Amino acid sequence: MKIVTEADLLRAVLLVASRLGAKLWRNNVGVLRDVRGGYVTYGVGNPGGSDLIGYRTVTVTPEMVGTTIAQFVALEVKGSRGRVSDEQRQFVRVARASGALAGIVWVDPPRHTDGDPPSDGWMFEDVEIALWNGRSTSATVDKS
Repeated sequence: MKIVTEADLLRAVLLVASRLGAKLWRNNVGVLRDVRGGYVTYGVGNPGGSDLIGYRTVTVTPEMVGTTIAQFVALEVKGSRGRVSDEQRQFVRVARASGALAGIVWVDPPRHTDGDPPSDGWMFEDVEIALWNGRSTSATVDKS
């Protein structure tokens, strides 16, 4: 699958997550006006909730051998021209600080002036490695 757009990347992440046993769902967030004129917010973590949320199973270490837990996963997916809001970055930061596997997944991450991608920026392969190992890496992507 060639990954060109944000929609391509979202589908690819959902496919690899499913193959690796992670359960992810599309998390649409926003606000709408109801029939009485009031506002209704929707989506987990609104504002700023990640595009994909769910869990991956983890078997805990020696003192709890054999116990399986669900680790929260939150992935914000961005196309090559996508912009990450402060609320989205905060959602990822808070989720990570609480033990979740969370990050921003880019088709092409923006580069800092030193040429490096942002520390919270993952490529598609990083997601596969993170879902498998539980952490991100600095893998590069071949988009062919």
